[in-house]
Amino acid sequence: LFDDPFFDGAFDGFFQRVEQREVTLTNEPMRLEVKALPAKDRPAGFDGAVGQFKLGSFSIPTELETGNPVDLKITVTGKGNFDRVTAPNIVPKEKWKTYSAKDETDPADTVGYEAKKSFTLPAIALEPGNMDVGFSFDYFDPESGKYHRINSQPIPVEVTGSPVSVAEPAVATAPEPEPKPADALAPLRGD
Repeated sequence: LFDDPFFDGAFDGFFQRVEQREVTLTNEPMRLEVKALPAKDRPAGFDGAVGQFKLGSFSIPTELETGNPVDLKITVTGKGNFDRVTAPNIVPKEKWKTYSAKDETDPADTVGYEAKKSFTLPAIALEPGNMDVGFSFDYFDPESGKYHRINSQPIPVEVTGSPVSVAEPAVATAPEPEPKPADALAPLRGD
Protein backbone atom coordinates (compact mmCIF):
# COMPACT_ATOMS: atom_id res chain seq x y z
CA LEU A 1 0.00 0.00 0.00
CA PHE A 2 2.73 2.54 0.92
CA ASP A 3 4.51 1.78 -2.38
CA ASP A 4 1.68 3.65 -4.11
CA PRO A 5 2.92 6.91 -5.75
CA PHE A 6 -0.07 8.75 -4.24
CA PHE A 7 1.29 8.27 -0.74
CA ASP A 8 4.80 9.36 -1.76
CA GLY A 9 3.68 12.93 -2.61
CA ALA A 10 0.92 13.35 -0.06
CA PHE A 11 2.94 12.58 3.05
CA ASP A 12 6.39 13.89 2.09
CA GLY A 13 7.72 15.79 5.07
CA PHE A 14 4.62 15.11 7.18
CA PHE A 15 6.58 13.66 10.08
CA GLN A 16 9.52 16.04 9.80
CA ARG A 17 10.34 18.45 12.62
CA VAL A 18 8.80 21.96 12.54
CA GLU A 19 10.80 24.93 13.79
CA GLN A 20 9.01 27.99 15.17
CA ARG A 21 10.66 31.38 14.63
CA GLU A 22 9.68 34.94 15.51
CA VAL A 23 9.70 37.15 12.42
CA THR A 24 9.10 40.87 11.95
CA LEU A 25 7.19 41.86 8.84
CA THR A 26 7.27 45.36 7.40
CA ASN A 27 5.69 47.12 4.46
CA GLU A 28 6.23 50.36 2.64
CA PRO A 29 4.53 53.32 4.35
CA MET A 30 1.24 54.37 2.81
CA ARG A 31 -0.12 57.89 2.67
CA LEU A 32 -3.76 58.20 3.71
CA GLU A 33 -5.92 61.27 3.47
CA VAL A 34 -8.81 61.32 5.93
CA LYS A 35 -11.59 63.78 5.18
CA ALA A 36 -14.52 64.82 7.34
CA LEU A 37 -17.99 64.33 5.93
CA PRO A 38 -19.21 67.62 4.47
CA ALA A 39 -21.80 69.54 6.49
CA LYS A 40 -23.16 71.20 3.35
CA ASP A 41 -26.28 69.47 1.96
CA ARG A 42 -26.26 66.84 4.74
CA PRO A 43 -29.82 65.43 4.90
CA ALA A 44 -31.62 65.39 8.26
CA GLY A 45 -32.09 61.60 7.95
CA PHE A 46 -28.36 60.88 7.50
CA ASP A 47 -27.06 58.48 10.19
CA GLY A 48 -23.48 57.98 9.02
CA ALA A 49 -23.75 55.38 6.22
CA VAL A 50 -20.86 55.84 3.78
CA GLY A 51 -20.59 53.80 0.57
CA GLN A 52 -22.87 52.85 -2.32
CA PHE A 53 -26.24 51.42 -1.28
CA LYS A 54 -29.57 50.30 -2.74
CA LEU A 55 -32.90 49.56 -1.18
CA GLY A 56 -33.73 45.90 -1.68
CA SER A 57 -36.94 44.01 -1.13
CA PHE A 58 -39.54 45.24 1.33
CA SER A 59 -42.96 44.21 2.56
CA ILE A 60 -45.87 46.23 3.92
CA PRO A 61 -49.38 44.85 4.50
CA THR A 62 -51.76 46.45 1.97
CA GLU A 63 -54.69 46.45 4.43
CA LEU A 64 -54.39 47.28 8.11
CA GLU A 65 -56.11 49.04 11.00
CA THR A 66 -54.93 52.05 12.98
CA GLY A 67 -53.38 51.21 16.33
CA ASN A 68 -52.60 47.60 15.41
CA PRO A 69 -48.84 46.92 15.33
CA VAL A 70 -47.37 45.44 12.15
CA ASP A 71 -43.84 44.36 11.24
CA LEU A 72 -42.51 46.13 8.15
CA LYS A 73 -39.55 44.46 6.45
CA ILE A 74 -36.89 46.15 4.31
CA THR A 75 -33.36 45.33 3.12
CA VAL A 76 -30.40 47.53 2.23
CA THR A 77 -27.68 46.12 -0.04
CA GLY A 78 -24.39 47.46 -1.35
CA LYS A 79 -20.85 48.29 -0.28
CA GLY A 80 -19.88 50.43 2.67
CA ASN A 81 -19.83 50.71 6.45
CA PHE A 82 -22.78 48.48 7.29
CA ASP A 83 -22.30 49.05 11.01
CA ARG A 84 -23.67 52.58 10.43
CA VAL A 85 -26.56 51.50 8.18
CA THR A 86 -29.77 52.04 10.15
CA ALA A 87 -33.35 51.19 9.25
CA PRO A 88 -34.70 53.27 6.35
CA ASN A 89 -37.37 55.84 7.18
CA ILE A 90 -40.99 55.05 6.42
CA VAL A 91 -42.71 57.54 4.10
CA PRO A 92 -45.03 59.33 4.95
CA LYS A 93 -43.31 59.45 8.37
CA GLU A 94 -45.90 61.64 10.12
CA LYS A 95 -48.64 59.01 9.61
CA TRP A 96 -46.73 56.26 11.45
CA LYS A 97 -45.35 55.56 14.91
CA THR A 98 -42.25 53.39 14.56
CA TYR A 99 -40.20 51.55 17.17
CA SER A 100 -36.62 50.24 17.29
CA ALA A 101 -35.89 47.96 14.36
CA LYS A 102 -34.32 44.53 14.63
CA ASP A 103 -31.60 43.97 12.06
CA GLU A 104 -29.55 41.13 10.61
CA THR A 105 -26.48 41.52 8.39
CA ASP A 106 -25.56 38.93 5.77
CA PRO A 107 -21.99 39.74 4.61
CA ALA A 108 -20.98 38.93 1.04
CA ASP A 109 -17.25 39.15 1.86
CA THR A 110 -15.03 38.28 4.83
CA VAL A 111 -14.88 41.81 6.28
CA GLY A 112 -18.56 42.76 5.85
CA TYR A 113 -17.84 45.67 3.49
CA GLU A 114 -20.24 44.23 0.92
CA ALA A 115 -23.44 42.93 2.49
CA LYS A 116 -27.21 42.79 2.74
CA LYS A 117 -28.78 44.15 5.92
CA SER A 118 -32.38 43.20 6.68
CA PHE A 119 -34.60 45.16 9.05
CA THR A 120 -37.86 44.30 10.82
CA LEU A 121 -39.47 47.59 11.82
CA PRO A 122 -42.46 47.47 14.23
CA ALA A 123 -44.91 50.25 13.32
CA ILE A 124 -48.44 51.49 13.97
CA ALA A 125 -50.53 53.43 11.44
CA LEU A 126 -51.89 56.59 13.08
CA GLU A 127 -54.46 57.77 10.52
CA PRO A 128 -57.11 55.97 8.48
CA GLY A 129 -57.32 56.38 4.73
CA ASN A 130 -55.59 55.34 1.54
CA MET A 131 -51.90 56.23 1.30
CA ASP A 132 -48.83 55.34 -0.72
CA VAL A 133 -46.23 53.92 1.68
CA GLY A 134 -42.54 53.39 0.98
CA PHE A 135 -39.08 53.86 2.46
CA SER A 136 -36.22 56.34 2.07
CA PHE A 137 -32.55 56.01 2.99
CA ASP A 138 -29.79 58.66 3.11
CA TYR A 139 -26.06 57.93 2.63
CA PHE A 140 -22.83 59.61 1.59
CA ASP A 141 -21.10 58.32 -1.57
CA PRO A 142 -17.31 58.90 -1.26
CA GLU A 143 -16.78 58.39 -5.01
CA SER A 144 -19.13 61.21 -6.01
CA GLY A 145 -18.46 63.23 -2.83
CA LYS A 146 -22.21 63.81 -2.37
CA TYR A 147 -25.09 62.79 -0.16
CA HIS A 148 -27.80 60.70 -1.80
CA ARG A 149 -31.35 59.76 -0.88
CA ILE A 150 -32.83 56.61 -2.33
CA ASN A 151 -36.56 55.95 -2.27
CA SER A 152 -38.42 52.69 -2.69
CA GLN A 153 -41.38 52.37 -4.98
CA PRO A 154 -44.46 53.24 -2.88
CA ILE A 155 -47.15 50.64 -2.29
CA PRO A 156 -50.84 51.63 -1.95
CA VAL A 157 -52.07 50.80 1.56
CA GLU A 158 -55.63 50.99 2.89
CA VAL A 159 -55.82 51.88 6.59
CA THR A 160 -59.13 51.53 8.45
CA GLY A 161 -60.06 52.56 12.00
CA SER A 162 -60.02 55.82 13.94
CA PRO A 163 -57.15 58.30 14.24
CA VAL A 164 -54.66 57.43 16.96
CA SER A 165 -52.91 60.11 18.98
CA VAL A 166 -49.43 59.41 20.21
CA ALA A 167 -48.82 60.91 23.63
CA GLU A 168 -45.37 62.12 24.50
CA PRO A 169 -43.77 60.02 27.24
CA ALA A 170 -44.56 61.36 30.68
CA VAL A 171 -41.68 62.83 32.62
CA ALA A 172 -41.31 61.24 36.04
CA THR A 173 -41.22 63.70 38.91
CA ALA A 174 -40.32 63.12 42.53
CA PRO A 175 -43.34 63.00 44.81
CA GLU A 176 -43.92 65.99 47.09
CA PRO A 177 -42.78 65.30 50.67
CA GLU A 178 -45.69 64.67 52.96
CA PRO A 179 -46.31 67.50 55.47
CA LYS A 180 -45.66 66.60 59.09
CA PRO A 181 -48.69 66.59 61.33
CA ALA A 182 -48.98 69.57 63.70
CA ASP A 183 -48.89 67.36 66.80
CA ALA A 184 -45.55 65.76 65.92
CA LEU A 185 -42.88 65.72 68.59
CA ALA A 186 -40.29 68.46 68.55
CA PRO A 187 -36.66 67.45 68.07
CA LEU A 188 -34.56 66.78 71.17
CA ARG A 189 -32.63 69.71 72.62
CA GLY A 190 -29.51 69.62 74.74
CA ASP A 191 -29.87 72.91 76.70
